[in-house]
Amino acid sequence: ENQFIGELSPNILAAADPTNPMFFDVSGNLLTGELPSGLKRFTDLAFYARDNKFEGFPPVLCTQANWNNGDVEMFGCDAILCPPQSTSPIGRASVNTSCEPCRDSTYFGSSVCNGSSSSSTVSFEKAFPSTLVTIVVVVAAVYFYS
Repeated sequence: ENQFIGELSPNILAAADPTNPMFFDVSGNLLTGELPSGLKRFTDLAFYARDNKFEGFPPVLCTQANWNNGDVEMFGCDAILCPPQSTSPIGRASVNTSCEPCRDSTYFGSSVCNGSSSSSTVSFEKAFPSTLVTIVVVVAAVYFYS
């Protein structure tokens, strides 16, 4: 949770080696638009983007079977970001949580409904260990400021 505003650049992570596993977390910002299709070049990406103002993403991203620890293979597009009018504590589906209906959720990747946490009992911290989250935030900051 930084204070990034605007759209993600189509060249985001351009300097990263797409054959290496990548952790990328842009959760809790004011990012808008669609996720860039250029992310498809990564074969093993852990991508966290909950609680922004994303309006969608290219369907080709839903074919990245190894993304998010294999969740995309199991849950399809919901494993990238929950669609509008749904929510989950981590903003996407995973083995521990699913996208649940929420009429008040306007954007992709919401983790709250009516201003309160999703009805699921799985917390973000339980779904993703804090050490991983810390590493992800540091990596994201390095790429944004590089």
